[in-house]
Amino acid sequence: MALAGLAEQAGDIAKARSIYKRIVKQDKSAVAPLMALAVLAEKAGKEKEMLRWLEQARHNAPQDIRSRQILASYYLRKQQAEKANVYIQEALKLKPHDVTLLSLQARSL
Repeated sequence: MALAGLAEQAGDIAKARSIYKRIVKQDKSAVAPLMALAVLAEKAGKEKEMLRWLEQARHNAPQDIRSRQILASYYLRKQQAEKANVYIQEALKLKPHDVTLLSLQARSL
């Protein structure tokens, strides 16, 4: 991960992306490189790719709420509360008292 971060800081996005993908290939449950790939896709204006990486993180790490929080926030920004609620409810099942999730839930009403 550190090497990918250095490549990213140096502006070598292709190399960073390649390293992150290699990490994911080696460890399917690694959420951090998937999130990094989502960020890179978002910075490049590739929303569909960003969503695919986040969905993969959600699938590969079912106990991790971060991808669900980001997906919920994304859909709330797009004024798609129903889609956002799917991710909010999934995450609340994992962490029912999480303040960020409860805030997202309130915004979705």
